[in-house]
Amino acid sequence: MTRLVRLLRALGLALACLLVLPLSSWTATGAASPARASVTIPILPALDVDPDIAAFYRERAYRPVWVQDGLLRPEAARLEALVRGTANSPALRTALDAAAGGNRHWLTRADLLLSQAYIAWVRAHHRAPAANAIRYIDAGLAPAPRRADDLLRELAEAPSFTRHFDEMERINPVFAGLTRALANFHGDAAQRRLLEANIERARAIPARPSGRYILVDAASARLWMIEDGRIRDTMRVIVGKPAMPTPQLAGLIRYAALNPYWNLPPDLIRQRARGGAAAIRAERLEVLSDWSPQARRLDPSQVDWRAVAAGRRFVNLRQTPGAHNMMGRIKFMLPNDLGVYLHDTPLRGLFAGADRRQSSGCVRVEDAGRLERWLFRGRPPRPSGAPEQRVDLPEPVPVYIAYFTALPSQDGVAFLPDVYARDGVSAVSRRPRQTRSA
Repeated sequence: MTRLVRLLRALGLALACLLVLPLSSWTATGAASPARASVTIPILPALDVDPDIAAFYRERAYRPVWVQDGLLRPEAARLEALVRGTANSPALRTALDAAAGGNRHWLTRADLLLSQAYIAWVRAHHRAPAANAIRYIDAGLAPAPRRADDLLRELAEAPSFTRHFDEMERINPVFAGLTRALANFHGDAAQRRLLEANIERARAIPARPSGRYILVDAASARLWMIEDGRIRDTMRVIVGKPAMPTPQLAGLIRYAALNPYWNLPPDLIRQRARGGAAAIRAERLEVLSDWSPQARRLDPSQVDWRAVAAGRRFVNLRQTPGAHNMMGRIKFMLPNDLGVYLHDTPLRGLFAGADRRQSSGCVRVEDAGRLERWLFRGRPPRPSGAPEQRVDLPEPVPVYIAYFTALPSQDGVAFLPDVYARDGVSAVSRRPRQTRSA
């Protein structure tokens, strides 16, 4: 460890020399030329530099990040304001003040301190929530810490520091909107705690400044299509009943199934079994021996439906494709063991209702065609007419199914009923549906 500290301190000194002395004052071996031997370098306490930060500077031949044309970039002041009050902010403030006149040694010190402060701020701002209820089905969808050198490399290569800062502050539209609302909120303490709790929930959806993803909010029963950090489109959805709530999960939509079957979950199979063979035929349900690809078709009249309803006998029920099918004409598949996905529906009238908690846990979308066109980048697949026609997306698209009882609105923030009783905070029992934040 002592050797590492000496190495890092030597690095800090080397950085100072490279900025204090012009290139012409160094010989091929790195020694100062006689003409500049009298240059005095101020002695200040050595900086302990993170190894990844040191590797980043070494990779770029110790060129500064925050210095442009001999002066600190304007974004340095923005960063200092963001980290003001932290443990390293007094040292940073001192270095920024001293570097304002263009002193190369202080510019070097300020550059290193700014990079360290930037990494600390990014990691704190993008941290995962303390309590996260979202289940991540696929790898790479959860918030995760990133290497310091990768973060600095992205910053240094950004065409605009200002736009890059904007992207790093935003994280996702819900987090950005609720954070702004909290800064201007003048409601009571209980609503403030509820707002803070929803900001924590929003942290579960990591920043994706480029690319596309879908956000479904079960509390408001709404879906957003997000591209390059911006909301491109939105629509209403139908979500699970209070007794069959839509789970919070994140996965990848990998393909669409055209002309799909509806495979009933076990609880609905037992429910349908109470009506006997006549009810099974009326709903155009096929009876299969099991859930495997080799399952045999069974005659409904030969099944002991009382045993099925009681849970003593197991069969698989699926609804045949067509206009009557509860999946509609398309379902968007994100493979998961919960059997939850997004799909079309023939029950169009439900979207006009105030209460859109009507499904068995899956998410029914208001305009499946619009979502299909977006997922397939404007080139939706042609149906062949075959059941369960699988069509892979051009690339997998993440979908986050979350739960927000506070959302950004034109008036600041909208508070929503806790339909699934997930808040777990002493929120106001008579809270308004909407309140102004300013």
